[in-house]
Amino acid sequence: MNYKVRQANINDLREIMEVIDDAKRLFKEKGSTQWQDKDNYPNINTLMNDIQKNIVLVATDIDLIIGVCVISFQEEECYKNITQGKWLNDNKYAVIHRVAVRKGYYNMGVAHHLLDEAEDYVIKENVYDIKVDTHENNIIMQHLLESMRYSYTGVIYLLREAVLEKKRLAYQKVLGKRKNMMKAAFLIHGFLSDMTDYDIIIPALEERYDLVYQVVLPGHGPENDYDYNKFTKEATFKTLLEEFDKIQEKYEIIDVFGYSMGGALATCLSSIRVFNKLILLAPANKYFNPKSFISKTEFSMRLYILLEKSILKKSTDEQKAYRELIKATSSDINNGYSFALRKYLRTYIWKAYLEFKDIVLNCNKNLTEIKNPMLICYGTIDQLVPKSSVEYLYSICTNKNKKLKIYEGITHLMLNSKNNSQIIDDILQFIDE
Repeated sequence: MNYKVRQANINDLREIMEVIDDAKRLFKEKGSTQWQDKDNYPNINTLMNDIQKNIVLVATDIDLIIGVCVISFQEEECYKNITQGKWLNDNKYAVIHRVAVRKGYYNMGVAHHLLDEAEDYVIKENVYDIKVDTHENNIIMQHLLESMRYSYTGVIYLLREAVLEKKRLAYQKVLGKRKNMMKAAFLIHGFLSDMTDYDIIIPALEERYDLVYQVVLPGHGPENDYDYNKFTKEATFKTLLEEFDKIQEKYEIIDVFGYSMGGALATCLSSIRVFNKLILLAPANKYFNPKSFISKTEFSMRLYILLEKSILKKSTDEQKAYRELIKATSSDINNGYSFALRKYLRTYIWKAYLEFKDIVLNCNKNLTEIKNPMLICYGTIDQLVPKSSVEYLYSICTNKNKKLKIYEGITHLMLNSKNNSQIIDDILQFIDE
């Protein structure tokens, strides 16, 4: 149906309350405590105050008001204490309140249409984040928010004294600066690895992008049977540019991710194509880390010393934590070495290595400046990439929004490391900014 959405005025108050009362009856029928509060919230005074602030939108079918929602730009005190999760960012935000639909118009897209128009309203105020909370029994609202790409962020508790049940599920959506802006993530894998470099973070990226595109470089991936005879400098750059240009034809915003050799390729791409953010994981613009063995030994010794101290203190919690960290770090180191050995046993791998060397040299040849907002993630016990690689890239980035994150005890595996949670959190926070 062709619903229209407009701002409410005081003459709409009676019909708005009819819609609110329909929602209250529906919640009661479903056994929910939402809007069954002692103060009859939301009541006529609540909505009258909203209308006077010009923050009420109504959906109409001809002249009949069939839906309502309130958009507030006032910071919610109860949102400051979120549990079981966290907000996507700390940016200025709008809040959606009091979403309701008239009986007879359920399941007809009215609420979806209202929230869609609300996004336009928010963007006009130069705000690009929307937060909303809903009762945990309000499954319909939860499904609506998820269908509109809102991310579940945790639990908040209402502060109103009269509310019967204070717990609410919190959601947030980050908007593009233009409505319906298409946004893509362009992922470039490493040398001798493949698209699985990013498996752990793909679900979170799919919540934030219209497209998550993983480039398969020549000679890589099961479709190429990991035939590194096909891996050449010419074929690699040809594939990279062709695939990126295809994505750029459709998507207005592209964030580029690069791991290891993919990081070097991503920096090269930044000098010849225009895109949004650059996320680099152990970028191999320089490679072979002569300090790797020393760094791993120092880190391992430090862990064993801390474990010994926790034993002397008889702190079982600390002992357990250090033992798990030692186990995870050892596993990452062994996995990294066994992966390399399996690959290097192939008779033609040295030819592929020479191609890799040429690719990196070509990436660095004309790289004098990085203008993109940039995040670099690097582990202190990386077996391949020296710290000088990430320090160099950080030094040539001229964008004010640049970050270099160093992770204690993390190897070259990065996202495939056992202790990867902080890396993932930092990446998601950076792309949500």
